[in-house]
Amino acid sequence: MTQQKRLAMDYDDIFHFFKIENGDVVCKVKANRKNPGDILGVVNYEGYKKIRHNGKYLFAHRIVYLLTHGYCPEVIDHINGDKGDNRPENLRAVNFKENRYNSLTPSNNTSGAKGIHQLKDGYGFQASIKYNGKRKFLGTFKLLEEAQEFLDLAREMVHGKFANSGVRV
Repeated sequence: MTQQKRLAMDYDDIFHFFKIENGDVVCKVKANRKNPGDILGVVNYEGYKKIRHNGKYLFAHRIVYLLTHGYCPEVIDHINGDKGDNRPENLRAVNFKENRYNSLTPSNNTSGAKGIHQLKDGYGFQASIKYNGKRKFLGTFKLLEEAQEFLDLAREMVHGKFANSGVRV
C-alpha cells in the first residue's frame, strides 16, 4: 500500500455540516439532494465509505475521528479490520507500520493464513513475520496449524496490541 497525502479537514467546517450517529455520518443541514438526518456516503471498491463535501471526497472514518477527537491523524486504523465499521470506539490513531500489523490476510494469499506459505515441494509450511521493516523467517512446520500457532505467538510478542492473524476481530 502506498502512502498518500491526506486531505486537510477543518473541524469547524465539518462540525457545521455533519454529526455522528452509531458510526454513520449524518447530514445536519440541507445541501444539494441531502436533507438533515440523511445518512451519507457511498462505499468505494476498497470497502471504505466516502462522502462528497465541497467538491472533494472525504473518508467517513476520518470525519468520525475528527468530530470525536477534534483532530485527524495521518493514519486511522479500524481495530476490528472492518473498513465499514466507523464507530468511534473502533477507530484509533496509528502510524503506517502499526496499521500494516493489523491488516487482514491478502486476497492473493494461497495458504489461507497471513504470513505463511506452503513450500514448493508441498511438504510443509514456512512462517515469517515483518518487524522493523524487515521480513524475519520463523521456521518451517509440517502442519499449517503448527505454523499458525507459532506465528500468532510471535505476533503477540512483536506487534503487541496491533497483532492480527489476518482475520476480522
